[in-house]
Amino acid sequence: MLLSSSKAQWSHTSCPQSSSSSSSFSLPNSLALVTFTCTIREKKPAVIYMSHLACVDLLFTLLLPMKIHYQLNASDWVFGEAACVVLSAVTTATCTAPYC
Repeated sequence: MLLSSSKAQWSHTSCPQSSSSSSSFSLPNSLALVTFTCTIREKKPAVIYMSHLACVDLLFTLLLPMKIHYQLNASDWVFGEAACVVLSAVTTATCTAPYC
C-alpha cells in the first residue's frame, strides 16, 4: 500500500513539474519550424525531416498543459471524452512517430 501511495504522490507533484519544465524548453521549436519552412529555400530531405520533428514536438508541447492540469487535478479529467481521446491519440502518435 505504501508503494502505491508514494507513486500517486509522485504522479501529482513531480510529474507536473517535470512536464512544465519540458514544455518551457520545447517552445523554441516554433522558431525552428518557422526557420525550416520559411527561410530555407531548398527543401532537402534533412530539412523536411527536421521540420516534421519540430511540428510534432510543437503539437506535443501545445497539448501538454491539458495533461499537466489532469495530473494536478488528482487525475480528474474535466475536458470531456472527445478531448481525452484526441490527447491520448496525439500523445501516442508523437511519442512513436520519430521512431517509425
